[in-house]
Amino acid sequence: MGVYTCVQRGARSRFGRRLLGVAAGAAVVVVPAIVSPALASAAGGVTGYQIVHGDATTVMAGQSVAANATCRSGKVVTSGGVVSHSPLTFISSSYPLNSKTWRVVVTDTGTQTYPESFTPYTVCVNPSSVPGYHIVRTGQLPVGPNTYYGPNLAIGDSYCGAQEVVIGGGVQDHNTSSLLTITRPTTDDRAWEVEVHLTTPPLSGADYYEVSSVCIPSADLTSYSLDDNPGSYGTSLTQAMPSNTAGSGYCAAGTLAVAGGATNHDQQNGFISSISPATGGQYWLATDTDISPPSYGESFDVTAVCVTGTT
Repeated sequence: MGVYTCVQRGARSRFGRRLLGVAAGAAVVVVPAIVSPALASAAGGVTGYQIVHGDATTVMAGQSVAANATCRSGKVVTSGGVVSHSPLTFISSSYPLNSKTWRVVVTDTGTQTYPESFTPYTVCVNPSSVPGYHIVRTGQLPVGPNTYYGPNLAIGDSYCGAQEVVIGGGVQDHNTSSLLTITRPTTDDRAWEVEVHLTTPPLSGADYYEVSSVCIPSADLTSYSLDDNPGSYGTSLTQAMPSNTAGSGYCAAGTLAVAGGATNHDQQNGFISSISPATGGQYWLATDTDISPPSYGESFDVTAVCVTGTT
């Protein structure tokens, strides 16, 4: 198995444009990528598309619980996430543990007096249909009182290499009180981007998170349709507090959603509680919760990353 290296880039805006500044205390680091050997041509698009669910997992009020979903033998992950049964639980981590397994950490807000549950999942495909497949991880990125986007808010990107595209990604947060407010591909299709909100900073004032991207060479996409489709759901979050709502990003006919994301526009009060592909792989669903919705309403968008393929 070979090893690539990737230089972690500076911060990006939430609209995908490069920023010249970086977060205070951030450093340019060289990080390893998990790489699998180059495989056969993907002329037919992705094959063997499958959504695999892990076990339904209980989380008690105020708890943080980890769970995994693992692809069957002979397949690799493109993405993963959580089907949550309560909008009052939030995703603090969701990332590829390795090429076979997706890990999530779900935290309950502590406002419920009874157990809740969630189900991890991962999207799997045949490795022969994603030649050059590998996972790129950043080093530890800071989030704390002095980070670029405001106190305890930080955005980080994990960039694929030159001439590569991203087909999935996620975040591993070292503080289970951190809310995931943005998870999505960048507008240039070359990186996965997340935003985290550290709600309970440690005594040191800062904590750390890592971003992962699932990458393949862009040359392998000659017969794919890679499209980032923002959901058209600008949804009001002005109901009785806390409020929650769901939206979808759709893939065109003949394509499958290999990954999905969401953008929360109220980073101080909102979080993503559930994000998952619908049965059949045609579109992505996300549930967003706002614990203090403004009187004028708020919104969030859902993104689906679509490629041609077969189940």
